[in-house]
Amino acid sequence: MKYSLHATGAIEIWEPNTGVRYPESQINDKLAYRTIDCIFNDSQFLANIQPSNSLQGCDFDFDDKKKWKHLSIDAVNSIKRYLNIYF
Repeated sequence: MKYSLHATGAIEIWEPNTGVRYPESQINDKLAYRTIDCIFNDSQFLANIQPSNSLQGCDFDFDDKKKWKHLSIDAVNSIKRYLNIYF
C-alpha cells in the first residue's frame, strides 16, 4: 500500500498490486489493508505511534509528533547508501 499527499492536503491510498487509488473518503473496512504501521518515501520514514494502527481511524497529520515518529535524515541517508551499494 502506498499513499500520496496532494498539495490540497488530501490523502490517497494506492493498492500496489492493481494501481487502484482510494481517496481518504473511501478508506473503510472493505479495503484489503486494515492497519498502517509506517509510511515512507525517498526522503523520509515515519512510524505510526498512535494508540491504534487501524487504517480507518488513522490521523494522517504527519507533522504531529505525538502520532508520527520521524526517522532522522541521517538514518534515511544511510539506508539510501546501503541500497545503492547492494541493489
